[in-house]
Amino acid sequence: MDGPFVNWKFYELLQNDLKNQHNFQILCIGSCGLHILNNSFKHGEKATNWNINSILSSLYWLFKDAPVRRGDLMKLSSSEKFPLKFCCHRWLENVPCAERAIEIWTDICKYVSKVDYGALLKVICQLCCIIAQAAKDKLITVKLNFFLSVAKMLQPFLVLYQSYKPLVPFLAGDLFTLVKNMLEHFQVLKHDKCKSIDSISSLCSFFFADVANFNCADKVSIGFIGDELLKNKRAKKETSDKDVLDLKRDCQRFIL
Repeated sequence: MDGPFVNWKFYELLQNDLKNQHNFQILCIGSCGLHILNNSFKHGEKATNWNINSILSSLYWLFKDAPVRRGDLMKLSSSEKFPLKFCCHRWLENVPCAERAIEIWTDICKYVSKVDYGALLKVICQLCCIIAQAAKDKLITVKLNFFLSVAKMLQPFLVLYQSYKPLVPFLAGDLFTLVKNMLEHFQVLKHDKCKSIDSISSLCSFFFADVANFNCADKVSIGFIGDELLKNKRAKKETSDKDVLDLKRDCQRFIL
């Protein structure tokens, strides 16, 4: 496949040719649904300003082809595992990459701390600055777990429709089920508003930008693991009520 503009131009020429020569046209179902869904995921993450994409990408490249850094991390590591490569347009790699980042995040924080105190070789580059800033974020593990929860919900759809099978008749119904499940799971809309979305047509006509439809921030769920992490952090007074509400508003923006 070429770029989207080339593909759309080819489609236009094909439609015109079919109409002129055979007096019929093929059904248009839009551009690639997989790309649209993955781009929606990317835009949702971008709306939060968490910079998860930059963090996951920097995490990989900071230790890629860097024997000294890898050796230093290995000495501090309890699992002897390294970050996985992250590429925001390779949607099937979102889940394993986020899982690995969560698994080794304690080791990453140890590494950053040792570098700051001069116990390890100081690294002066943009990658290290991004990771050092993330390590200071007390809610970063909650954010990573929310990112992972959303990615896990999208992954089965992205795997299923990356196929040569004729799945178009099921596309609209599966998309509706996916969106409905996410709205209910994270409770980002008021209960009555969410319940009113009971068909594909009602989903298409629903005005998601209307704040009157939004659930209260304190009622928004960030997933089972995320809610538990947040509960523990609040119990230990590691975060303020304001930070919690801000985080939940970001999660709401991510989904909507």
